[in-house]
Amino acid sequence: MQHLSNIERGRRFVTAELLDRIAEIFVVPLSDLFIDIMPLQANKLKAQAKRITAIIDNELFEFTAKIKKKIIDSL
Repeated sequence: MQHLSNIERGRRFVTAELLDRIAEIFVVPLSDLFIDIMPLQANKLKAQAKRITAIIDNELFEFTAKIKKKIIDSL
């Protein structure tokens, strides 16, 4: 723990070998240790949510139109 604390405080540096081991243990590419992927994932999820919302809105619109037509036709 002390070693990690020293790294976080800039008192010690991480070796390439240690970074490689960390990536291996977590089964992630080494580049993931340097790139904050959370904003990328959040943007992807937002885009997916917008697409799903658009599909649902379209389905509801079409369903409502069909129901209105059936009601009008039945009068």
